[in-house]
Amino acid sequence: MRQAAPARVPTDASGLNPSTDAFSSPTPELQIRCFGRFEVVRDGVPVQHWRRDRARALLKYIVVQRRPVPRDTVLELLWSGVPPRVAATYLRVVLHALRQAIGTWNGSPRLDYVRVDGDQLFLDPAAPLRVDADVFMAHVQIAEARDRAGRGADAFEEYAAAEAIYRDDYLVEDVLEPWTLLRREELKDHYQVVLTRLADYCMQTGDFVGCIARCHKQLVQDNCGEDAYQRLMYCHAALGQRSRALRWYEMCQHALVTERGVGPGERTRSLYERIASDSWLGPSVDWLNHASRPLLDGRGA
Repeated sequence: MRQAAPARVPTDASGLNPSTDAFSSPTPELQIRCFGRFEVVRDGVPVQHWRRDRARALLKYIVVQRRPVPRDTVLELLWSGVPPRVAATYLRVVLHALRQAIGTWNGSPRLDYVRVDGDQLFLDPAAPLRVDADVFMAHVQIAEARDRAGRGADAFEEYAAAEAIYRDDYLVEDVLEPWTLLRREELKDHYQVVLTRLADYCMQTGDFVGCIARCHKQLVQDNCGEDAYQRLMYCHAALGQRSRALRWYEMCQHALVTERGVGPGERTRSLYERIASDSWLGPSVDWLNHASRPLLDGRGA
């Protein structure tokens, strides 16, 4: 039996996708988008008519699992409490509806995107399809490899490509489904790292506006992220917007006290006092290194 695998994407020497466009040419016949609301695009046209809701649910579940799933698991998920023989009949109907909705690949009536082999179902690894979450992770892995190699600018491009793919959290309409939880949290963790790396690079290169944009995204994910508040304070101060910098300290303090019952840490308070003091003369390389190096090496606040 051929084993299921994540959708394949073009590779470089590292074996990962080097493209900065998640859906670059040549366009696969089927694109599956899981960030935000689930969407399937076939030959450039969104699939609108699923014929049966469970056909869409079945495809979604198999995509989330990223490995062959037992038929019995699928039957229990979609038809809990229904006798196995009856549920098996329903599954055949749903698989037919899925084929009608998304079609087959290469124009062959025998090449289904979702294959059934024995008692397992899986995405055909040979099929021309692409899953946005897989492409996101490919960009992240390349970026991390280039980061380790000291290729900061090249790593930035890959991190930025990953950022562009992350439209919203993974399968936002299924936050109550237990089988989506681990994958969603895993991808959110990687997204936080992506934003941190981008913010760091922007701050180091003097792109304070770019750093601010990434910090805002971080705080949407975690409004108690003290390192993001520190970057916002520094960047606004560097842009001559001292009142905005001080306002972000107040926001940090409010979030931490409200959510965690603690105030800002010593590093954040020190940064606030430096910006608020009459001796503030604007950013300097020494201050940037002192204020941000603990953030840049991953230790955070």
